[in-house]
Amino acid sequence: MYLTLPQEINRKQVKYTGEGPKRGLASIDEKKRIKLELNDMGNDEVIGAQVSFPPDWVNASKTINMTKSDYDEMVKKQRMEGIAAVAATILGVTAITSGAIYVSGKKRRKAIGEYRSQYMFYSDKYYSQLPSDLPPELVAQLLNRSIDINELMASILNLENKGAISFLESGFFDRDYNNLCFVINPDSPHHKLLRSESYLVEWLREYADQNVVYLSFIKRNASKAHFSNKFTVWKGIVKSEAERLDFYTSVMGKKILTNEYEDERIKWNAFKAYLRDSGQQEVMQLKEKGLWDKILPYAMVLDVASGVIKHIEQYSDDSRFNDSSSIFMNYWFLNYYTGMYYGDIHRGYTTYTNHVNSSSSGNFSGGGGGGFGGGGGSSAF
Repeated sequence: MYLTLPQEINRKQVKYTGEGPKRGLASIDEKKRIKLELNDMGNDEVIGAQVSFPPDWVNASKTINMTKSDYDEMVKKQRMEGIAAVAATILGVTAITSGAIYVSGKKRRKAIGEYRSQYMFYSDKYYSQLPSDLPPELVAQLLNRSIDINELMASILNLENKGAISFLESGFFDRDYNNLCFVINPDSPHHKLLRSESYLVEWLREYADQNVVYLSFIKRNASKAHFSNKFTVWKGIVKSEAERLDFYTSVMGKKILTNEYEDERIKWNAFKAYLRDSGQQEVMQLKEKGLWDKILPYAMVLDVASGVIKHIEQYSDDSRFNDSSSIFMNYWFLNYYTGMYYGDIHRGYTTYTNHVNSSSSGNFSGGGGGGFGGGGGSSAF
């Protein structure tokens, strides 16, 4: 930030002090500008400066023929007139700007409506099957959901359906949290995985011992920098995959889903409603269609996982719904994975990010300006 001094003044006669985080730097340059520098300025941080001019720079005065009270009244009146003029100008500009925004927004909505009218969208309340084979993280992106730990957990679970990993039976059959693990399949079909999925597999491989990854080991690493960095990269890849798959188009400068993906978004919401309102008959139909093992990761990103998992407990006595060979039919495992385990991972990651954010925020200096230099020199503040 620059503070420009009057050209007539000698910069060596100027004294300046300031307030702000102590990691900043203040200096004065040849163009008679006080320069305030601060890298990585936080949202709640402010910087400022106090400048003292030499007394002899004010070299002229004006005598007026009125009492001080009359002069003060005149100054007050002029100030009020100035404020009124500025307010009128601001109101005028605001009215013009608001009108322009309204007209522009109205035209944009009309253009979007015309674009949408070219397509026949799904309109039923329910959709009884998976709308597409998009992985859960991209479904979350499609629904304009933030990509968080929940989406990561769903995506890991979905890698089982993709054949990239296989959960070992011993841990969840013995109900031993510490033995829950999966093996990364060396012959997994990487050519069939999207980039976000391939990256996730390679990230998980870093936690493996002879291709076996224990859930407890991932949990211990969730509060570390490496996990946070990898997670940030993965979220970026998810967004870039959405762009690569042409999720979006632009209408009068507004980025929106294409009609095809808008239709898919509607179907995913209808599928969410179907899962939310399903009874025994609908659940059995999903099982008979071979869809049950696939839906849990999507139920997680659709926020209906708890209801889906309850069906497993509710219908566990039904022979059609009792498959001990599938982790997606194991109530204890799914209840732990989407509940306690998710909470542990989320808490570890959040603890780390909160610590980093608090450590990076600067401290304000007090009173005298925190060490700004004076007399033309430079210093930290």
